[in-house]
This record gives sequence, C-alpha cells and structure tokens, in this order.
Amino acid sequence: MYRFKKCIFIAPCLLFPHIAAVGYCKREDYDIAVELLKYFYKNEINIIPYPCPEKILCEKKIKSFARISGGKNTYLDFGIKEIAKEITNQIIDEYKVTKNMGFEVLGIIGIKNSPTCGIGTTKNRGTSVEDIKKFAKNWREIPKEKIEFFKNYKVEEIKEDGILFELLKEKISIPFYAYDKGKSLEKNIREIEKIINYQ
Repeated sequence: MYRFKKCIFIAPCLLFPHIAAVGYCKREDYDIAVELLKYFYKNEINIIPYPCPEKILCEKKIKSFARISGGKNTYLDFGIKEIAKEITNQIIDEYKVTKNMGFEVLGIIGIKNSPTCGIGTTKNRGTSVEDIKKFAKNWREIPKEKIEFFKNYKVEEIKEDGILFELLKEKISIPFYAYDKGKSLEKNIREIEKIINYQ
C-alpha cells in the first residue's frame, strides 16, 4: 500500500468554498480549491481539513450555515468557545495519531483575519448575534448592499489569533500559516513553502 508520508491541516473553506459566510464565496474560489489539491498532491502531501467552528455553531443554533459576516466578538457572544474547544481536541487527537502512524505533519493553514482561524490578526465587527439569526432565515433575499454593509460594519482589526487558533497554539507546536485571500494563490503557496520548509 502506498501513502504519501507528509500531511498538512487546512482550513475547510479553502477546499469547500460554499461554507464561507454569505458574500465571501466566489467562483474563483472553486478554481483555487482545485489548484490547492493539485499542488499538495503533486508534492505528495496529504490534506487534512479540520471542521469549521462557525459552520458547526450556526448549524446547531440556527439550523443553517448561511451567515452574514461576524467578528471574533460576535462569535464569542454566540457561544462558540465550547465548539472551538471540541474541535481543538479533535485536531490534537488526529495530530497525535497521524504522528504515531509515522507521518510527518508539516503545519496547519488558517485564514487571515478569520474570527476563528486567524493567525496573529483577526477582526471584531459591529454585527450582533441577533443580526446573524435574522438574516439566516432569508439569506437568499439579502440585498447585495446589505451583505456589503455587514462586511464593513464597525470593523476593527486586532492583533490576536482567532478563537480556534488561540486554543490550538496552547496545545500544539507546529508551523502555522494564515492564507491571505487578498493575495494570489501563487504568492500564498510561496509563503507556505517558506513556513513548512518541506523542500
């Protein structure tokens, strides 16, 4: 049996763009997902997507993962901490099992400024829990202007990790990289290569 010997954990929205917040899934994101798969498999690296805390929280509380933009503060108010703890433990367990099986774990890829998966920086927003609940019910009818409004509503960038990655960094010592959707795929890959240093 042949298996690639290296693995990397990756934010699920990079491979499954449809789970991102409303207004953040674009057609080109699917092309990026395909190219990321090609890149990692070409370089013989297994991909391990971890669960999305925001998606799981919203599915539990509002029976939908269609959500407007929320900040770290919004999700803490919404009660995401316990879900983040569960996912942290799940990632740690999978990391240990993977290492014990003889695989090399290269690192973990989050998302720049994400409320849960940001690394070094994240954002607070004016969006409330009630806003998320309200717009989850009729997300297909939300006007584009309203979506853009919440994407930019009282945004404050803060020098903190996202909720999930705060917990992960306390328990695991591997390279962390924040994928920057504002940069090209090629630039992100070059920076990932520097951090995981697998070549």
